[in-house]
Amino acid sequence: MADKFRQAELHYRRGLSLEHAGRIAEAVEEYRQALQENPQLRAAHVALAKYYLRNGLLAKAADAWHAVVAIEPDYEALTNYATVLIELKHYHEARQILRLCVELFPLDTFVTYELAYIDFAEGLYQQALDQLLDVRPIYNDEWEFHELIGRCQIKLQLYDAALASFGRAILLVDDDEQIEQLQDLGSIARRYQEFSLVSNEKDAWYATHGLICLGSNLDNGLNLKPQAEFAWSFEAIATTLQRAAALAEAHVWRCDQVLAFDSQSKPLAQALAQLLQRPYIQKIGDPEKITLVVMAEFEQSAMLEAIAEQLDGLHCIFALSMRTSPDLLDDIPDLIGLPIQKPSLPWTSQSIATATKTLLATLAQLTPEPNREQQLDYYREQHRLIRLND
Repeated sequence: MADKFRQAELHYRRGLSLEHAGRIAEAVEEYRQALQENPQLRAAHVALAKYYLRNGLLAKAADAWHAVVAIEPDYEALTNYATVLIELKHYHEARQILRLCVELFPLDTFVTYELAYIDFAEGLYQQALDQLLDVRPIYNDEWEFHELIGRCQIKLQLYDAALASFGRAILLVDDDEQIEQLQDLGSIARRYQEFSLVSNEKDAWYATHGLICLGSNLDNGLNLKPQAEFAWSFEAIATTLQRAAALAEAHVWRCDQVLAFDSQSKPLAQALAQLLQRPYIQKIGDPEKITLVVMAEFEQSAMLEAIAEQLDGLHCIFALSMRTSPDLLDDIPDLIGLPIQKPSLPWTSQSIATATKTLLATLAQLTPEPNREQQLDYYREQHRLIRLND
């Protein structure tokens, strides 16, 4: 047994030397061999936990910190373990670890802040706010602290207070990306201030995301609901595109040219281009022009990142169907038809060539909706803080 312990220590020290020399993969292997010899070698677990955390391997980092805590639960191990659990959204387990921290290290302000964050994530907004206000003297110069207070205040409908919190946070940061993030949060508070009552999903999607949601021929364009399944007809699509074009004509949004995201999206893009009287393009020519990228379906935020990387210029995104709720996504299109979990189109890959003609013929037969002006005024007069082209 003593030999195993010695071998474990040698592997661990060799790992430290290799890591110091920048030979990370070899160092990690040495740490693992050390634990094979002695699973109770706490320092090797710590080294692996930090390696996993640095490389975004959160589940493995959680397992490693769990092993560290099981051997000896000191402050560093407990707080790191809890932080990783929070990143993984394992809030119940994180709360248990942080409460153990409170027992071992009473009145620790970092633990109080993390517990407040968990309360916020679990919807206990007043409880989170109360805890944050208790430690405000300690964190008053930390922008993330004021950001979290502002998020709680939005949820509690304290919109003026939220704007003040985000304003304080902006004064404490220099990073442009962080400033933009805080400004976006301020816009959420301002959009909610526009409502006496957020009465339906269209209101909530606008207030929370600045999203233009158009609907279909099954609604009046004002009271919308997400759909579990929906088979788009040409008539339903034509109604959605007509509403998008009407908002463009009313100067709610604009574009200079139209591009299809993929082959399935071509009929939509070509029809919108004709409605908007804008050129339909195959690729970006002038990056100074605003390009409307049209997609039949939107599923994940990574799709927008891919578009941004490929397009060298200003652009906005229209998606007929969004297959995931806006609240579950980091980034979303600018205009959508409807959130639909399982949408289907009235054309296949074989019938794309004729789909545009059918869609244009359907559009030609549409008459303006009776509540057209009311739909336009929703964004033109009442709710103008949309994200599009901002």
